[in-house]
Amino acid sequence: MKKITLFISILLVLSISAVIVVFYDSSRNIVKAIPKELYRVYLGGEAIATISSKDKLEDYINQKQKEIKDKYNVTNVYPPKELDIQKYVSFEDNITDEKDVYELINEKNPFTIKGYVIKMVNEETKEEKIINVLDKTIFEEAMKKTVEAFISKEAYQSFIDESQAKITSTGKIIEDLYIKEDIKIKESFISTNEAVYTDVNILAKYLLFGTTSEQQKYIVKAGDTIEDIAFNNKLGTSEFLIVNPEFANPKTLLFPGQEVSVGLIQPVINVVVEEHIVEDQVIKYESETEYDNTVAYGVTTVKQVGVDGIERVVQKRQTINGLITNVQIDRASSEVLKSPVKEIIVKGTRSSTGDTVTVSSDGKWVWPTNTPYVITSGYGYRWGEMHAAIDISGTGYGSPIKAARDGVVINVGYQNTRGNFIVISHDSNYYTIYLHLANKYVKIGQEVKAGERIATMGNSGYVRGATGTHLHFGVHVGEPYTPGTKTVNPLKLYR
Repeated sequence: MKKITLFISILLVLSISAVIVVFYDSSRNIVKAIPKELYRVYLGGEAIATISSKDKLEDYINQKQKEIKDKYNVTNVYPPKELDIQKYVSFEDNITDEKDVYELINEKNPFTIKGYVIKMVNEETKEEKIINVLDKTIFEEAMKKTVEAFISKEAYQSFIDESQAKITSTGKIIEDLYIKEDIKIKESFISTNEAVYTDVNILAKYLLFGTTSEQQKYIVKAGDTIEDIAFNNKLGTSEFLIVNPEFANPKTLLFPGQEVSVGLIQPVINVVVEEHIVEDQVIKYESETEYDNTVAYGVTTVKQVGVDGIERVVQKRQTINGLITNVQIDRASSEVLKSPVKEIIVKGTRSSTGDTVTVSSDGKWVWPTNTPYVITSGYGYRWGEMHAAIDISGTGYGSPIKAARDGVVINVGYQNTRGNFIVISHDSNYYTIYLHLANKYVKIGQEVKAGERIATMGNSGYVRGATGTHLHFGVHVGEPYTPGTKTVNPLKLYR
């Protein structure tokens, strides 16, 4: 009995040992398993799958993106920026097929292509613009086209080549030409849901108009002029010539049925051109009236014919996107080539009874600044807004401002936009305004004569588009800044 019991005990021990050996062997087999190199796929920081090969996933993505390749004419498409694939070692067997991972990615984030990101920062406003291109040359050529919207191709090329002709009598040369923005170009992966420029002309259009949308067109009618079309479509004449470079000047004749662009330019960049200019300016002759009581009233004779003079003016001029922003006239180098001859008119004052008749002012307008000068901004639209005056510059800070006609001062003061200003009332319901003054020498209620000094030129207030010293000179019919007043182009009042 004891032998049987001992035998059974031995069998039990052997059975348990066998079980232990099997369990141990099984455990030993697990310990001996080789760990795998796997890849965890993250999208936007979230783990979405585990894959066995990073290369296989990227190759599959590349094969599937034929549409993107055809659209951008590229040979390679890359994963999204937010996609991160991290290698790790694990015994994990839960592997996702690259096809399924692709679908997960494709649903959530767009893929990328190699290109260049151009970052442009306006140094004054700190405004930032981002432009994506496939090739740097696309941006470079588009920039060139944009610059050529503001200066001629010939002038630009001669500046680049340093082959500008020297000025012998009159003419101009570009002393400097640059883009005001700080521009940085970096090669990068660009999401295909972002705007990526592949065409030079489309990018040039964006740089000039601030949009790639189709610009408004106008069909020329009989009698239309460039100045009229520009004004009626809220464009300055210079802006019209920029968007229609086929026209050499505002006097170019148009023909009915001709299509022109009347799109409003809103440049993304600021093209700065600094020029040295020598030009002959006309010195308008002055008029003087004499009264003769031996000549019948109503009889007018010309005692001396007026003749315009000529002055050769040397100046430094800065423009930004085609608009004059600063002018400095070199008076030491300027010279009068031909002095003007004053016009003298004699008017009779003797009545039919032999008495003398009192004659009122002849109403002629006097130019409000010294000469020579430069009109930096004309009457009309600029930047899509009405500029109901002319800006006169070049005579220097502190130079005299004169009353344009006999009248009475009705307002003198300061306002944030206008700066120091003066308003004068004249006969025939005319009013003149003088803005951005430095000093004022008149007071409300004071009578002034045409040509009398009333202030000095300055740059007070908000001088948009003309950062230098200048006079904003406006003429109104009806009191300015009141309902019903109308403005007049001041140049139409001068011969």
